[in-house]
Amino acid sequence: LGANILYGTPTELSANVAIYAGQLIDMYGNSIGQWSYWIIAIAAFTTMFSTTITCLDAQPRVLSALWVEIKKSNNNSTPTESKKQYRTFLILLGAGTIIILAFFVANMKQMVTIATSISFLTAPLLAWINYKTVYSQLSTAYRPPHWLKVLAIVGLAFLVLFSLYYIFLAF
Repeated sequence: LGANILYGTPTELSANVAIYAGQLIDMYGNSIGQWSYWIIAIAAFTTMFSTTITCLDAQPRVLSALWVEIKKSNNNSTPTESKKQYRTFLILLGAGTIIILAFFVANMKQMVTIATSISFLTAPLLAWINYKTVYSQLSTAYRPPHWLKVLAIVGLAFLVLFSLYYIFLAF
């Protein structure tokens, strides 16, 4: 929808985050009708806010569970240890976010480039972790059929190649 609204127009999106958000809401408002301005503004804010809350909660939990799996020596971690790991990863996530926003993001385009780069570079790693979990942790009775294993390997190869292609184009 965004590409259809913006593509072919002379609109140049601002590098300033606040102006960019206003332009985005105005584009949708102009396309749909001015009556929808507040609906779009509330929907955009709610989407961004809920995504932020979800990421701040879910990512440290997943990283904590992953840490336990990687360590393997302490699979029976206590609730206190789990909370400590969760808090540690939450602080690291918050600090990393602040560092990225403070030092590496001069404008909206740069922020999108950083987010896209991180996504492309972490996707193969996450796919590999998922593959290893399914094919080494599950008993054979619960594993997907062989053709899905082949498809997973092809998909993993595609992600790696696409990430390398993205790096080649972006840098």
